[in-house]
Amino acid sequence: MTTVQDLLFRAGLGRRPLDISELSPAGNAAQDVALRAYPFPFRAMLAICDDSRGTDPAVFEATRAAFGYRGLEIGACTSFAEDDPCAVGSARAGALKAAGLLDGLVGLPCGGADEAAAQLAAAGLIPPVFAGGASVAEAAPLTAAGIRFFTDDGLSGRTKFGDALSFRHTGELRRKFAQFDFGQFGFAGAEGATDLRAVFEAIAPTAQRAFLLNLFDAPLFTLLPTTDENTVFKRFSGPQRPSLSTLSLQLRSQFLTQLETLGGAVIIQQRLGDEALIGLGPSRERRRPAGLDALGLHEALALDDLAERAGDRILVAATARVLGWLELRRRAVLTIEKQPDRWRVEVAVPLSLEREGLALTVRSDAPPVDVTVAGTANPLAMARQPDPASPGRDCLYLEWSKRLWPSL
Repeated sequence: MTTVQDLLFRAGLGRRPLDISELSPAGNAAQDVALRAYPFPFRAMLAICDDSRGTDPAVFEATRAAFGYRGLEIGACTSFAEDDPCAVGSARAGALKAAGLLDGLVGLPCGGADEAAAQLAAAGLIPPVFAGGASVAEAAPLTAAGIRFFTDDGLSGRTKFGDALSFRHTGELRRKFAQFDFGQFGFAGAEGATDLRAVFEAIAPTAQRAFLLNLFDAPLFTLLPTTDENTVFKRFSGPQRPSLSTLSLQLRSQFLTQLETLGGAVIIQQRLGDEALIGLGPSRERRRPAGLDALGLHEALALDDLAERAGDRILVAATARVLGWLELRRRAVLTIEKQPDRWRVEVAVPLSLEREGLALTVRSDAPPVDVTVAGTANPLAMARQPDPASPGRDCLYLEWSKRLWPSL
């Protein structure tokens, strides 16, 4: 069903047809040296962004154990809620920080962002992500506290699984775009949400096209106007409010196969501590805290499928790590110096971004390649192998380390 918002946004694209050159990074494959889309050897990326407020501590541990047992990385968000097993100031939040699995913050205290910043500082926590529970505009001052990535329920998509998809040609792109509904964002019962229509109407007409293309296929981008220029990211919720009951629907095999095939990235919005009836609206879904028996056969099979793909196809990682990689890919600048017997590549990246998993592709017939990070002299100790995702090219890469759930 076409929505008013969808019609308004499509009109904002003007009369110029959508072209693959505006979106697809596929052109990198023709370059002598290019930043790889994902760490080697993966073809796609996935994270599950979980809001654990109200979760029974035993259920929290059991769901994480189900991921860890299968070799799947998952982070956790902290909050100011007393019934959150990862609440700010708790021992679990501190241990997660030490393990590199403290993904972000959900919600704000009564005093808003200023009070949140003070409590985070007192607890020694700098979560990189604000994962909703309030609007991006309300949370924006937390940029000063070290939070780099923001989302809210207005940026929750119900239908399109994955972004940064590599379309093979313009015709394929236009078919996918024709099926897209700009009215898919947000869901009933949202807890704080950016009004995307208001944002669209407030920006200059010359910026509207880029805004809409970002909503269609960029996993993270700058959202204006807000208090500051914030990097926001989208999540996939599915057609109803997330709960453990919807996990197997979010991780459907056809979704994961499409993500692999088109080389996309997705952040899945979840509340693994909730159960709900599937297919019903907020007033009828009978939402309740999940019990220890809630992780049933359907969820186990979905995680088994994901784990099989996570071996070398879909990189499954904590939300903050996935967003950090996507930001590195978005902002890295390569400088290439070629000599007959050796190439030198300098990679300029913001100091705030980790370089774990850094990967470049080169022509298979390229000579030895030295890769340095801007501001350093010594080449990185990068391995070189044929790239299974790009025939005729090799990959120079640093290993990506998996962080499995600690026993707390």
